[in-house]
Amino acid sequence: MAVEQMLRGSKVWNEKEGGRTFTILGPTLFFSNDLRGKESMMGPGGIHGEPIGTRGVSRVDVEDIALAVVKVAKEPERWKGMKIMVGSKQLYTEHDFSRLWTEGLGKPIKVALNKPQGLDQLEKHLSSAIDPMWGRDIRLMYELFDKMELGMTDEQYSTQKELLGKDPSSYEEFVKKTATQWRKELS
Repeated sequence: MAVEQMLRGSKVWNEKEGGRTFTILGPTLFFSNDLRGKESMMGPGGIHGEPIGTRGVSRVDVEDIALAVVKVAKEPERWKGMKIMVGSKQLYTEHDFSRLWTEGLGKPIKVALNKPQGLDQLEKHLSSAIDPMWGRDIRLMYELFDKMELGMTDEQYSTQKELLGKDPSSYEEFVKKTATQWRKELS
């Protein structure tokens, strides 16, 4: 709500005063979130702890976000007033996470299912470990992941590629590289 009010205020200020140029970047779910799951995936249970659900979410490398910021800063007039999504065209489900990490680590990886019991446990854990508002916010985010696909249109993907000057980074390659590194650390 506060962010929405700030954006409205910024829009009004920009219209009245001819103010600042702005571009909104819409990054999707970060690749690097998976790094927090190293211990649970490498452990005896082999669990990927993000309850992604079955609808699918786009993934993004933080380096692509940084590149987008740099490009927008260098050419603010070109991207003025736009919202640009940043992430993969492909949507990834809990089944994709399990398959990719199982292949990468060479051992079965189960995923946290996006069901009420699992979401209750996640909210409880984050509420006690971090903050109750954080726990609730993250739970609501993951509930949304299982209610709707969170990706981008062909046009949004094309605009992103134009901004980045390249295809976005590959989640599959991230998983392969990360899994290889983790396996080497065990050797």
